[in-house]
Amino acid sequence: MLDIESGIAQLFRSARQAIRLYSAEVHPDLQPTGFSILRHIAQNGPSQASSIVAVTGLDKSAVSRQLSTLRMLGLVTTRPDPNDGRSSYLVMTPLAEERLAAVRAMVTRDYAERFETWSPAELATFASLLGRFNGAAGGR
Repeated sequence: MLDIESGIAQLFRSARQAIRLYSAEVHPDLQPTGFSILRHIAQNGPSQASSIVAVTGLDKSAVSRQLSTLRMLGLVTTRPDPNDGRSSYLVMTPLAEERLAAVRAMVTRDYAERFETWSPAELATFASLLGRFNGAAGGR
């Protein structure tokens, strides 16, 4: 179990380092937390700040600060909620879409290199076990 814990800890360190790199690729002033919020919007479409707080578990003020930065960097804008004029949705700008496409290409290259010696069966097993492991976390 200690070997597994050590491997997972190394995985987390590598993931944090990768997120810092990807954040800087989007914009040198973008913090990893802002990158995670931007990625959430990219994956889920227009989002309200309250849903970002709920999904990420981040403090409301931290999300607010990161959203201000994302707006200032020209990566997100707001769109009024058609059903509730008091509310708005955060949407990615074309600049954000372009920068995230470049990051996705970088990620694809990075993983292709990392897994180039793995067989399709090994990749399928790894994906299955990773999904099982993540599913067992139960939202922790």
